[in-house]
Parts: sequence; C-alpha cells; structure tokens
Amino acid sequence: MPMGSMGGAYMPSSVGNSQTIVSPTITSPTVTSPTISGTTAITGTTTIGSGATLTAPAFVAATFTGVVAGATTITAAAPATTRYLLSAVTLTPATTIAVAGGGSIAGVRGEITLTAAKSFTDGFLYGVQGKFTMNGTMAEVSAARATGVLGQVDLSTGTLTAGQVSAVWGDLQGNPTLTVNDQVYVGRFTNSMSAGKKAQAFQLMYGAADLFFEASADGGSADWAVIGAGTYSTADGYLLVNIYGTNYRIALFTGTD
Repeated sequence: MPMGSMGGAYMPSSVGNSQTIVSPTITSPTVTSPTISGTTAITGTTTIGSGATLTAPAFVAATFTGVVAGATTITAAAPATTRYLLSAVTLTPATTIAVAGGGSIAGVRGEITLTAAKSFTDGFLYGVQGKFTMNGTMAEVSAARATGVLGQVDLSTGTLTAGQVSAVWGDLQGNPTLTVNDQVYVGRFTNSMSAGKKAQAFQLMYGAADLFFEASADGGSADWAVIGAGTYSTADGYLLVNIYGTNYRIALFTGTD
C-alpha cells in the first residue's frame, strides 16, 4: 500500500499551512459544555433552526443608567386597547401565597430617595407620575373617560373573608421631624385651572356602601373628632353638597370647644 493511502483513498501525510480544504461535510458533531468568554454581540437577523434546543438560558436583569425614554404615536381613528408599557406579575402558587417577611409584590414601582443631610427646596418629586394632556376636544358619545392616574382592584370571582382592599391607598410613613404640618396631607385635591374655571365638585362618591364615610385614629381619640362637647342652635355657615341629586347644606358653627 502506498504511503499516505488508506482503502483506496489518498490521505496526505501532512497538511501544510498553505493547504485548503473545500466544502467539508461534518456529520452529527457533539459539542460539550463550550465556554464563551468576552463580549458576544448578535446583530442583524439570527435564525435558529427547528432542531435547535436551548436549555435554561440565564438572563441577567438589565441595568439602565441615565434617562430611559420611550414614545409612540397612535394615528388610527379606532385603535385597539393598548398598554404602551406592560409589567405583569401572575401569582399562581400550589395553594396559598404569603409574601415572605411581610414584604410586597408590585407590578411597577417608582421610587425617589432624598439622601441624608440633603435639603429639598424647590420643584416637584414624584414616586410615580401619571398625566393626561388634552389639547384636543373632549366630546363624550357613549363613555369617554380621562384621568391622570387610575387605580383599580378587580375582585372578579374572588372571595373576601378578611383583609383590607382599596382602589386607591394614600399612606404617610416614617418618623420625621415635623416642625410644621400645615402643608402635610394624606390626600390632596386641588383645582388648578384658570380663575373662574370651576369643577363640579372636589370629589364624587358613587355606589352602594353601608356608610357615607368612616374615620378613626391610630392609637386613640383624634383631635378632629369632638363628641358630646356641646350643642348649637344657629349655624354660622354651611357646606354645599349634593346627595341623590338634591342640594343640601352641612351646617358650620363657630365657637370654642
């Protein structure tokens, strides 16, 4: 057998640096635990064949620095329901769920922190801002609704046994040094339209309830509740309200309790 031949096929005894192998066929190779180091960038269009298998890839949470902005424009006259940014969490435990350590789960969280020994003197800080700007015309035909922030709780077919449920929750927290509190409110309603532009009311309450409103204080009696302190016969003023379509007056009295 001539040197370099095997089974009738010529096999070169050595391949020099200048040799070229054209169109080789590799059948069923096995690649075991490859290590890819450095930065790998995939650009353009990448197609993964139907026979490819991706097993448990690890995705690292993206980190954003600076200002991240996104914008879209809808030009359709009758667009479908759209959520430009959707962050959804589905809770589906085997039976029950209790967030560890009294913690919480949120679909979206917005947070601003003023660090220690720093003073905030001007401007506006928002944990979350929702804003609707109407430069067009509000012309309701059937049900047109616009709001800056909408808080909804869909009770669907759930079961309420115990626990607190509310569509909107305003909560002041912490142990601050309150030099003055005359601009601190749990909730604030303001009408900032031009002078003379009045809203129908500062608040609308609609629907069935056992009580018109309920109030209590944490840890004892409240300074705003004076019960059984005296009686008055003549009102010094009143608040205008509308209940079941009829205007009423809530009497106001001056005096020292």
